Amino acid sequence: MRLKLTIFLLLANIATFGMIWKLERDRERTPPPDAPLLTPDIRSIAVAGPGVPQPYTLERYQIGEWRITSPFTWKADAPAVDKILEQLRFLQLDGSFTVAEAEASGSTLANYGLEKPDAHITVRGDNAKSVVLHLGRLVSDSAAGPVYLLAPGGHIIPLATTESQKLLSSLYVTPDDLRANTIFTMDAFEVRGITVRITGDGTAPEQHIRIKRDQRPIPDQNDTELIWRFEAPVNADASRPFVEEWLNKLTQLRYMRFLDSTPDRLQQTGLNNPVMRLSIEGNNRLQTLLVGARAPDSAVPAYYAKLEDNRAMFIVRESEIKNWRDALTMLREREFFHFYPSFLTEITVRDGDGKSLVFHRRSTDTAPAGTQVPNSADLGDWTIPVLPGSEASVTLAADPAVMRTLINALLHLNAQETSDAAILPEAQRRLSEAIVTDTPTDEQLAALGFNKPARRVELNFKNAPRRILLLAAPVAAGTPWHAKLADHPAVYSIRPDILDLLSVSPAQYRNRTVFQLPDGAFIAGVKLTDLATGKTLLDSARIAPDAPWNGIAEAGKLQRLAGQLAIVRAAQYASDVFSPEYTIRYLGAEVPEGWRYRLDATLRLPNVATPEVRTLFFTKRLAGTTQIAGSPAQACVFHLEQSFIDALFALTFEVDPSKDIPRITQPAALPPPPVRATPLPAASAPPPAPARVAPLTPAPQPARTAPPPAAPPPQQTVQRAPGR
Repeated sequence: MRLKLTIFLLLANIATFGMIWKLERDRERTPPPDAPLLTPDIRSIAVAGPGVPQPYTLERYQIGEWRITSPFTWKADAPAVDKILEQLRFLQLDGSFTVAEAEASGSTLANYGLEKPDAHITVRGDNAKSVVLHLGRLVSDSAAGPVYLLAPGGHIIPLATTESQKLLSSLYVTPDDLRANTIFTMDAFEVRGITVRITGDGTAPEQHIRIKRDQRPIPDQNDTELIWRFEAPVNADASRPFVEEWLNKLTQLRYMRFLDSTPDRLQQTGLNNPVMRLSIEGNNRLQTLLVGARAPDSAVPAYYAKLEDNRAMFIVRESEIKNWRDALTMLREREFFHFYPSFLTEITVRDGDGKSLVFHRRSTDTAPAGTQVPNSADLGDWTIPVLPGSEASVTLAADPAVMRTLINALLHLNAQETSDAAILPEAQRRLSEAIVTDTPTDEQLAALGFNKPARRVELNFKNAPRRILLLAAPVAAGTPWHAKLADHPAVYSIRPDILDLLSVSPAQYRNRTVFQLPDGAFIAGVKLTDLATGKTLLDSARIAPDAPWNGIAEAGKLQRLAGQLAIVRAAQYASDVFSPEYTIRYLGAEVPEGWRYRLDATLRLPNVATPEVRTLFFTKRLAGTTQIAGSPAQACVFHLEQSFIDALFALTFEVDPSKDIPRITQPAALPPPPVRATPLPAASAPPPAPARVAPLTPAPQPARTAPPPAAPPPQQTVQRAPGR
């Protein structure tokens, strides 16, 4: 009996101490009335109870990102979770009362709907401590009544009507309402690699495509450039704009609807042996989308799909994933000749006959490196030196605008499919695809003409390896020009326009500025003589830039010509040697035309007592847009720009028109096109027998429409006097 009494007293003491501990614990867990009831760093929310449509649990796995972990696992919709958090984080004890106070006034938990709560909300923070809130609702026949929350410590929190409606609308939802409509949880900026595996189906082999984000060092700078590269099945650059566009769409890929996930569904949907595995790799995590069979019951073409680490099955549109089957060709970088223009130091152009032309960069100043050339000043000054094997006979200054055009054309050299490739025979069609082959043999390269290329372009850089571009002429009628890099096996189809810029004639690149008036100087006198008659058409002078011209009634015409003499530019050069006996036969003229006019311009230079005289020679106006000039001082013959032609015409033809009318014996005809080292076959000629080219197995190329080539400027046949 004494033992039983001892045990009873011991149990009573334990119960008393337990109650005291619980009260102390609840007192410690109860925040001040004006403080938030829940911790701001909420990590998980579990909602269950008889009033909830379906129990669910939400967990935070990254800052700002939540997932549903029960009754299934899926990324949670961010706005829906934010709506719940907004209601929970601002709950306070202000205005609450305790259960004891309610009982003291004659009320029980049943009066607040808390005897059998409608819902239980379990909230856990980063400290792993859980807070359970019980939600009571009083519902009448006509309308929903007030809402009460029972918080730790026995505190009853009454909610205002507006607050209760917001809380209920955010919490009383189904798990499907909380499910995000996107499939992947990674953002595009986080992705570091993309892998596509396509199962062979008997008609096509299995494919394994791997694209990786990489960094390309910028020469002579402690910096890199973001790029994307193929690692499989070829080693080649991918188009960064296209990859990032496709990646943005992929990370935002949405499902059409979910399926009931049962074990037999894997086989029914083909997801037990998927036809495609599409993986994106981020920072220490990987997500893989499995694509199964077609969904026959879908209103639009669609496939069954699921994430590899998630048993949930769903349907996705075919249009949103089918392009990844052609990623190797669609995402390939077509501008294959990558380099940094700012670091160029030398360019060498060689034709198929061994003739060459070299360009040296004279200045060493460089602008920030990049793949674009904003303006010619960023490239410095270029010269055409006299070197062994070069076509340059004298050192010349290269024209900045021409060099900019040349470098931009090389930088943006684009692999393109021939527009009529689809109607060509099989062998020629293969040679007309944008990327002809990635793995050519030596025999194939020789058959394509790369053993003796029509053009070889060598680029030297400051603190960077040399780049070499090889161009080969068409091997059969209807096939394009081909290009490859010396350090890369791939062969590309290109348009022939680039050949117009890769001449080995110095005249094409010579600086178009023939003469420029020095700062502070002005044209003080102009004398214009007709060499055919010896007649002086104009002889006038002035004492200052703003002074009137003497001895001329229409000073406006002379002022216009003086403005042209301030900067004399060549539309194009005809020769880099000046000759007093220069002649040209133009558009069917009976006899060659020589120099018709001589212009002597008197220059007044600052701080120089003796004036300087510059002399120019001109043919008569040969056509509306054609007149030839020669400069003895600059040792060149060139075509005048249209503005100079018009200014000179007003002082020659209008003074003595009978002597200036061109003598044409037959209708003018367009001059023949320029002859390239390796001409393209004529469109009207019958196609020759196809060249024997070793079979190629390129991947299919998508059609890309290219702009038509710009028409080349008219060419004239230049004749020199005998003996020159």
